[in-house]
Amino acid sequence: MSTGGGLPQKAWESLSGTLGPRRALRGKSARTIAGLDPCPGSAFFPEDPSEVSIVVKTARRENTPLVTCGSASRLKDETDLELPQAGYILLSTRNLAGVEEVQPDSLWMSVLAGTPLASAAAMAFEHGLRLAGLRRHLGTVGGWLSACTAIDDPILGISQPAVLGLEAVMATGELLRSISTPRAATGPDLYSLFLGTGGGFGVITRAKLKLEPLPEKTVSCGALFEDLQGGLEYFRALVRDFIPPREAVAVCGGSDPGTAIGIAAVYEGEHEIVDASQRFFNERAASAGAGRVDESRAHTWLGSCTTPDESKADIPLSWSELRDALTVPDAETAFSLRRPGLAGCRLRPGKGLEEKLSAAREQEQASLTSAREVMQRIREQLDPDGTCNPHAWPLKWPGGEC
Repeated sequence: MSTGGGLPQKAWESLSGTLGPRRALRGKSARTIAGLDPCPGSAFFPEDPSEVSIVVKTARRENTPLVTCGSASRLKDETDLELPQAGYILLSTRNLAGVEEVQPDSLWMSVLAGTPLASAAAMAFEHGLRLAGLRRHLGTVGGWLSACTAIDDPILGISQPAVLGLEAVMATGELLRSISTPRAATGPDLYSLFLGTGGGFGVITRAKLKLEPLPEKTVSCGALFEDLQGGLEYFRALVRDFIPPREAVAVCGGSDPGTAIGIAAVYEGEHEIVDASQRFFNERAASAGAGRVDESRAHTWLGSCTTPDESKADIPLSWSELRDALTVPDAETAFSLRRPGLAGCRLRPGKGLEEKLSAAREQEQASLTSAREVMQRIREQLDPDGTCNPHAWPLKWPGGEC
């Protein structure tokens, strides 16, 4: 007999008995607390990974879709998501929260997945540190990692793992914990399945986050170029010819070669290094004929991707998507371009640039297609019925820089 909440009565009684009446809701109570459309039939609020495992196993056994949701979840705002119809199980990580350990000397922090990123950042700040690879503290740790595959090295821009360690519950209900040993000695890298895949392979329950010292000084610099190609060459030079910025963005109002392009960069670190970097930025921009931009406007470009003519730019592009942006027929199309990695910096303007960008993009797409096929096969083996976060699977896989 079904409860009307997506679970048979016996399964509901078992879960509600394990979690208790305040952490197991159904009917109107579940619909009110979720705020999702369609609404879940039942909602559970585990407090430790073992309880997460119980909920996942029950959903799998009863062949009932399960959706994971954090306390600051943006699921209700995502238009690309297709949630299961009413009757699915909502697994909330709201109670699976807290900073468990901070090791300032070793630069890491252990947190539960439902911990708001703002809370983790505040704890790191108390130790004179901050979360590595994060500029904006929105959502929860689990939500961030489910959408993030890697973070950039602050100097070279080379991608590195987003976490030092991970604990997660697979779609089978099995609890996995990573171990701190060299990668070559660990066997298959199962933990990468949980990073950036939207929860399609299971539920992240705990993570060991990387920390880094707070900088002595931070400055934002900006320059405005009338020539698009000249601005892009200067943008590459920021990373290639001197100390790379912590963050940099190029924003353009369109694909017309005469369109103005704005460049903004953030430099962080010791006072002397930051001062030297700021001088390099301004002197190089002035010698290239660019106009100087004040710090507040540079902040606007960095934070909201507003174009030089104050309109809103499209979604930020990776360096590998630059060719498409420059060949769009509509000159009014706006784009923003985040700091390229080393491979992107080696691309030179002029003859052959389009061919190199095209070849790099084709190689990237081929690699991405191959990775999707492998992940699809793994998913079919681990979760043949697709009950664990089925809404996550249609999402676009995150791509890397060329």
